Amino acid sequence: MRLALIFLLSALAADDERANRFFERVRFEKPEARDEVGRRVLEIFLKKEHWIGAYRTLEERFGKFPDDLEVAVDFRLDGDRLGSARSAGSKGEVSFNFKGLIEGQKKLDELERMQKEARAEGRRLVVTIPPLKFERIIYHEMTHILQRNYEAPGWFLEGMAEFVGEDDNAICTLATSGRRVKDIDDPVAERGDTYARGHLFWNWLGERGSARKAVELSILQRKPWKEAIEEATKMSWSVIVPSEREWALREVQSRR
Repeated sequence: MRLALIFLLSALAADDERANRFFERVRFEKPEARDEVGRRVLEIFLKKEHWIGAYRTLEERFGKFPDDLEVAVDFRLDGDRLGSARSAGSKGEVSFNFKGLIEGQKKLDELERMQKEARAEGRRLVVTIPPLKFERIIYHEMTHILQRNYEAPGWFLEGMAEFVGEDDNAICTLATSGRRVKDIDDPVAERGDTYARGHLFWNWLGERGSARKAVELSILQRKPWKEAIEEATKMSWSVIVPSEREWALREVQSRR
């Protein structure tokens, strides 16, 4: 028993050392924060514990990053996405949308103000769509680093990242929209539904105990995505599609 405990503690210490060495190789290109909101956003996205948490979560659940992984992080992303990431070999790049994150933080601040006001007046403010968890965006983008430009549909890649990020915002948005839950391989009308539909699919894999095996076969062994899912679930695609849709429909209905 004592030897087992010593071995476990040694393994944990080795994991901590790997994670700390990884963070030392992360290079941040920091933007200028012109106000208090911008400073708070940067505090979240530069915080060591979030990057180490994402790194350790992915390694514990799915497999190792390259020992010499280096990640360059900037805040120059434009458009309506809050983050973007790509990687090849031991080099990764993550770009955040600083302007979009600031606007998002202001909305979070306003929601918090409204909740405090409601509590003070003895009212209850019902939030049907949970706000984005900013720190989990790091987990999302680090998942894309692990994927290493793997060739697969958007729902597969984004769904896996949402699964790791554990943020139900996209699923709840789909649920409250009233849009139909389609088969996983049907085109979606809204880009956000790609995230929601993929997240539901990976939650289904997780509930079946097949998510880790699916990642091992696809992302790590680089097998074709559909073949990897079929092997991980021990089901044919013609059975997977209706089975998963029925499960996803129940999940969405439970959030309406």
